[in-house]
Amino acid sequence: INGMLVLKNVSDFVDKASYKIDKSHVSESKDRIISQEIYNEIEYFFPDTYNMRVEGNPGYITENFTDRGEINILKGSIYTDTFCGFISPFMSSAFRYYKFGYEGYYKSSDTKCHIVKVRPKKNDPKLFHGYLYIKDVVWSIDHVILKISKQGVRAKTTITYFEIEDGASLPVAYHNDIRFEIMGTGGTVCYNSGLKYNEVSGELMPQEEYAADEENKSIGRNAYNRDNAYWNRIRMHPIDKDSVIYMSDNDGFKRIKTSFSKSLIGKMIVGGYIAGDEQQHFSVKYNGVKMIFRDYN
Repeated sequence: INGMLVLKNVSDFVDKASYKIDKSHVSESKDRIISQEIYNEIEYFFPDTYNMRVEGNPGYITENFTDRGEINILKGSIYTDTFCGFISPFMSSAFRYYKFGYEGYYKSSDTKCHIVKVRPKKNDPKLFHGYLYIKDVVWSIDHVILKISKQGVRAKTTITYFEIEDGASLPVAYHNDIRFEIMGTGGTVCYNSGLKYNEVSGELMPQEEYAADEENKSIGRNAYNRDNAYWNRIRMHPIDKDSVIYMSDNDGFKRIKTSFSKSLIGKMIVGGYIAGDEQQHFSVKYNGVKMIFRDYN
């Protein structure tokens, strides 16, 4: 995963709050490219179990954006009823929630792909809108473009699929373009992710062997301390010259207090689970600053 965040404007409220919590001003990083590079290893077991291990992460983008914007997408399938907390247009009762419109087709490498527009039937923040590109005859996905708008965050996600093995068409690339404007603080976040499959098996494991590890995510011991030689070896594609400059520039950014990116400040703005998560019986969730003022001008 390669990510870049740019803060376009920072409100006085957020600036003062960040200093109070972390003794650093968020405004110091305004108009600077804050980069992130993450290397994950994922095990998936049918139907919906994902074991993820983060092996490298020298990034400085708030975990709220990373987890919501990219990590959660890698731990989900558009073919299930819900995808990243949203109702999937491929669920069995999708026609209750969505309108589908056929908009023709195009040809790519002698393959006909049908274009289907997706629109929600009602204004619900848990519904997508966008486009589905479906291959003719086999009816598998070529790629999808999904858009959401929720609590001051607008995101467009493009997922590209490829037939890894006969009959197994799986995601190979993700692109996320996120724009946010919350309480006077706004900017953009972009993530590009490529997947490499080491093994694809049709064998099913017994339910009890993996149920306990459902939605598991762990951090490797050296995830935050990988050197350049490691990244040069692990990258699927070399990074361009500009990206090298941006990432080198972040070495200076380290010397500015950066812990705000991994603390409560992210949850203060966008909301999130203060304790626990949606999988646990007990959790404490906060919906973000914007929700407090939703009834007032």
